[in-house]
Amino acid sequence: MCQEMREWSESFPDSLPLVFKEFFDLELLYSYVYCLAPSCRVQAVTTYGKTLIFEYSIAYMQKIFPISRDPINTAFYTYHDALRVFFVGSQFLAVLSENQDHLLNGVVPYAPVLAGAPPPPPLPSNAGVDNIDRSINCVTHIKETLKTFGHRWDDSKALLSSFEAPAEQLLASLRQRKHHIEEISRNGHSPPNAMPQPTFDSMPADKWSNVGSAFTNTGVLQGGHQRY
Repeated sequence: MCQEMREWSESFPDSLPLVFKEFFDLELLYSYVYCLAPSCRVQAVTTYGKTLIFEYSIAYMQKIFPISRDPINTAFYTYHDALRVFFVGSQFLAVLSENQDHLLNGVVPYAPVLAGAPPPPPLPSNAGVDNIDRSINCVTHIKETLKTFGHRWDDSKALLSSFEAPAEQLLASLRQRKHHIEEISRNGHSPPNAMPQPTFDSMPADKWSNVGSAFTNTGVLQGGHQRY
């Protein structure tokens, strides 16, 4: 499915207006996260799949955040985009809470290519660079985007309220990790490229699929996507 979506995105003509390309790019990134996220049919996500969710969530928020603040970009965006942000944000929190050490250290897992199967989806070009700051920015952008959408649609305020508590807990952990690394760097205990990464408690695997369940259990997502 991811291969088919990538081929679809590569078929866009060069003459496509930028506003349409941005809209379709968002569709692609959201759909990647949606397809890779755990579901009742596929409850276990591979390590590479978790890395993809992490990276595609960041890429999605890097696009939707400025769009949400642009007063010109209102024609194509609705309350369903607030639902999408909440869904992507919930998956981002879940995968990062469960795999902080792996994801924040920028370790790219091996993705085996099976005979006759399409290649695994590629990682974005900036994958693995400044993952702590990128994660902090991503969570902040999710909160700010839901807040902005809350000014337009009252129901978005409830989404922000549901997201804020787990988001603040993760942000505190990320900032603690960043502070710890900065302290090591200032004290000169080890060269920057060899700095040990602190280990933090992670979310139990059986909790991940419940993150954002209030949203996913509605059955219908933006764009007519459904869970079966």
